[in-house]
Amino acid sequence: MAPFGIPLFPSHRLGDYVRCSDCRQTFTAEVLEIVTTGELSQRLEKAAVWLLSTMVIRSGDSDITRVAAERELRRFVRHPFSAHTSVEPPGLSAVVEAVSAIAVHMEPVGRRDLFAAAVRVAHVHGGMTAASFAALHAMGGALRLPMSTVRSVIVTAGVPAD
Repeated sequence: MAPFGIPLFPSHRLGDYVRCSDCRQTFTAEVLEIVTTGELSQRLEKAAVWLLSTMVIRSGDSDITRVAAERELRRFVRHPFSAHTSVEPPGLSAVVEAVSAIAVHMEPVGRRDLFAAAVRVAHVHGGMTAASFAALHAMGGALRLPMSTVRSVIVTAGVPAD
């Protein structure tokens, strides 16, 4: 309705759009909520650092454990010498949350590989502490791995699952 030719309400709404500065294409505003590959990569790196740092601490925080964790970490980061397991991880629940958040974006083989890296770090001394074993079970759940896979990976590392 437009008395005197002045519209009181918009006759049609085009919506909110975003234009990409690189390709110059126009997208709906929902595109701003999509996680980019760069953001996913950063989240994976942070989760890997926190996970492996947690395993170092829960496995006795020795030089041998730290070296093993650094070696494993190089497989999950873009710049291997910029990320270190000397970072003090937050509490286990925050680490589980970070790992769980990235797990939804990972293929099953990647989730299993990250878990296997944590198991290798926990097992570097030939056995696992109760704290590292408990953390591994929490991480297996966060990585959405079936319990049979968690047990299999732990047993493959030479540690009885019971």
